[in-house]
Amino acid sequence: MAGEGFTFSFALDGAAPAPASADAASPTAPKEKATGNFDFIENVAALMREEATQQLKSSVALTFSDAEPLLKVRNQAQTDEAIYDELERQGTDIIPGTYEGGLKLWECSLDLCRYIWKQRDHLKIEYVLELGCGHGLPGCLILRNGVQNDIPTNVLFADFNGFVLKDVTLPNILLNIDGLSIEKVANSVVFGAGDWLEMGRRLEGGQHDLPALPRDGRFDLLLAAETTYTAEASEDTALLLANHLAIDGVGLVATKRYYFGCGGGSDAFRKASATKQVSIEGS
Repeated sequence: MAGEGFTFSFALDGAAPAPASADAASPTAPKEKATGNFDFIENVAALMREEATQQLKSSVALTFSDAEPLLKVRNQAQTDEAIYDELERQGTDIIPGTYEGGLKLWECSLDLCRYIWKQRDHLKIEYVLELGCGHGLPGCLILRNGVQNDIPTNVLFADFNGFVLKDVTLPNILLNIDGLSIEKVANSVVFGAGDWLEMGRRLEGGQHDLPALPRDGRFDLLLAAETTYTAEASEDTALLLANHLAIDGVGLVATKRYYFGCGGGSDAFRKASATKQVSIEGS
């Protein structure tokens, strides 16, 4: 099934359009209702140093151009085996409210990386949020581009599960910053684990003391891949875009046309976006 993209501007079938700005939220943007727990993970630099001293599992190079391998991804996440057993037992990729799929490398994440790669020469972005990041490859690409080119770039990697951030996202960041200063990269990275809407409330209220996050809770770039798999998730994605894009910010959303058995997809996202006064472009 082919993916679709919004820019929000993002297209997967045929030539990709130039980036377009999303309409930022007005002062009357819909408010987020906190529904669960959320925490910013502290001591990112220490976590990176600890992980770097361990033998990383074998990785696979992902090639997005004929010239070079662009990204590396860890072959298998080293995490609690119980979650794999439970997923196999239930025959599912997610367990709603418990595990939201971050251990799997979803195809729209790779589509989003391909688009970002094409636009890399235009990336001058200070604050980035990758929503439902999982492996975090789009954020890794943005982060590496910024550090390599001395462009101030700070990335908030947000996922429902803290163990995904520590066991999947963090190793992938390390694999893709090889040769770069861990300390320099760590100062530009924030990990956030838990409920999206509680995260939004914390960001909106400035309830943190993290210099790598925008004080007003609005980001220059918001990335989301496969976060629209249900109607509810489509609503949450549209709400976060409405409330957390800067005035001239850009949102890039990569999604499938329809998620069978789940009810989400591009149509659900379009519908949700209309109710949040968010204008979108894309196929």
